Amino acid sequence: MIQFTFDHYINNDFINLSMKISTKQDRLTVPRAGHFLNWLLPILFLMNAFAINSQAQTCGNPVNAPVTLNGISVTGAGTGSVSTYPNPITSCVNANTPANSVYIGQSGAFTYTYTFSQPINDLVIVINATGNTLDEFFTITTNGPGTPNVTSGNMCYTVITGNFIASGLGSPGGANGGGGGIFTVNNPGGNYTSVTISGPGGQNGSLMALCSLSIVAPCPLGWNTVNFSDVTCNGGTNGSITVDVINGVAPVNYNLQPGNITNQSGN
Repeated sequence: MIQFTFDHYINNDFINLSMKISTKQDRLTVPRAGHFLNWLLPILFLMNAFAINSQAQTCGNPVNAPVTLNGISVTGAGTGSVSTYPNPITSCVNANTPANSVYIGQSGAFTYTYTFSQPINDLVIVINATGNTLDEFFTITTNGPGTPNVTSGNMCYTVITGNFIASGLGSPGGANGGGGGIFTVNNPGGNYTSVTISGPGGQNGSLMALCSLSIVAPCPLGWNTVNFSDVTCNGGTNGSITVDVINGVAPVNYNLQPGNITNQSGN
């Protein structure tokens, strides 16, 4: 719950409004005990289905930049040991990269940045053909606020620590060998318009592509309800406005018209 106050004139009356901003909290009502199993079994089924899906994360349509998907233009550029690899590759967990995917770290350090024409979050990246007798290392950053979290529901010979990936040690060699996985880049602090993958390079380099279904614009900021209570008398300070915000990423800026009164959630 966030609350702030401001003074304003409406219809020549001076009022002081106290604004409260709250995030909607979902509530679960448990049915009567006699119907407990009827309520519980569908929930358990959904939980099991979700667990199976999270363990089998896939990337059905990996793509390379430049590309336009869902109205978002994606470009890519790199420095250091960056080139393209002509053939499609499948790693040990069906982490597929298409022909002409980004080839990073073959001969040394690299930095590669994907740029998006609209803000996104939860981008999914495929990295494969990593290592064999050595790990290859990747640090993922964004231009959004804070540090991103990298997670995976499908990886092999790989360890993730925050936004750092070590991958490949102990993996099989040869065609379609190496480690890798399918990685989600979530930025808890807010959306981003660029993602950068960098590393020192390693054993023969690695391949990288984007999962097309993850490139979507975030839902627009909105609200479920706006409730207000007028002051009880001229000069009173007991008026309030309550806004139930949905979507978007905090902090949220507010502007009250007329009067061009602004404030920010968290203040």
